[in-house]
Amino acid sequence: STLRRSYALAVGLLMIVVTVTAVRAVGPGPERTQRVAALRQSQAGHVAYTAHMSGSLEVPPVVTTASGRAALYIDSDGQLHYRVQLTEAMSVTQVHLHFAPAGMNGPPSVWLYDVSGAQAPGGAFDPDTPLVGSVEPPLGIAAILDAGQVYINVHTVDEPSGEIRGQF
Repeated sequence: STLRRSYALAVGLLMIVVTVTAVRAVGPGPERTQRVAALRQSQAGHVAYTAHMSGSLEVPPVVTTASGRAALYIDSDGQLHYRVQLTEAMSVTQVHLHFAPAGMNGPPSVWLYDVSGAQAPGGAFDPDTPLVGSVEPPLGIAAILDAGQVYINVHTVDEPSGEIRGQF
C-alpha cells in the first residue's frame, strides 16, 4: 500500500541519516571499524547488535556465575529480531530491553520473555535453547541502539531486579 511504501521510505531515509551521523561520531580505531561495518550492513537491510551479559554489569552488581550473550537486528521491514543464550540454568522470570546508558537503570521498554505470558511470550524457559523471536520495536530504536543507550536484562526468581545484564 502507499502508506507502507511511505513508511519504508521514511525508515530508509532515517537509516541513512543515522548512518552518516554515527560514522562521523565514531573515533578512530577498531571500534570505528566494527561500527562502520555494522552501519554498512544496515544499508543492506540489517544492523547487528551484540551484548555480553553478566552480573557485574547489573546496577548494583550481582554476584552470580551466570552469563549470556544476546544479539539483535532490525530487518528491512523494521522488525526487531533477538537471540538470547544463557550459560547455565536459572529460574528466568522476565527478559527485556531497557533504554539507559551503561551504569544506569531504566524502565523496561521492549519485552522479550515473561514467564506468565502476560507481557511477552512465556512458558518454561529452557537455558539450553536460545530464546529467539521478533517484536515490533518502538520508533527510533535503531538510533537509541547506535547511541549505546539500550541494555538487555534477565530477571530471575533469585534476583527479581535482574541477575545478568548486557549493554548493546
